[in-house]
Amino acid sequence: MIALKNNSPSVSVLDPVADRNRLSTRYCSCGSIFQVEDSSRGILLSCPTFPDSYNLFDGQGAPDAFQSHLVVEQDADDSPSLVLGIGIGLVDAKANVVGEWCQWGISQGDGFQTGRLRSVPPRKRGAGASGW
Repeated sequence: MIALKNNSPSVSVLDPVADRNRLSTRYCSCGSIFQVEDSSRGILLSCPTFPDSYNLFDGQGAPDAFQSHLVVEQDADDSPSLVLGIGIGLVDAKANVVGEWCQWGISQGDGFQTGRLRSVPPRKRGAGASGW
């Protein structure tokens, strides 16, 4: 977790590599605000399923999503089989899992974080695969 702090509040941002266990196919993997805490009021955000437990699909805090995913490959019935989740990576649309994550370069200073997309996963070519 990346912490951005000043006098108040403090913001916890998910690290796109270290916090992959908290990321899914739905939200951008860099810059996702997981929690905001105010020194006098305490924790300010909860997951949409509160008070039930956290789940990957619904997320927590203030994640960022870019919709919709871009179709890379389709099955014979024209349903997406492989999609590019912007800021996420290549996603197996049938299994709803990230197959290859985007690579991010993260820099952090006093009270700020910058995430720059270094690379999109390379396109795997196989039987029936088309180019980008």
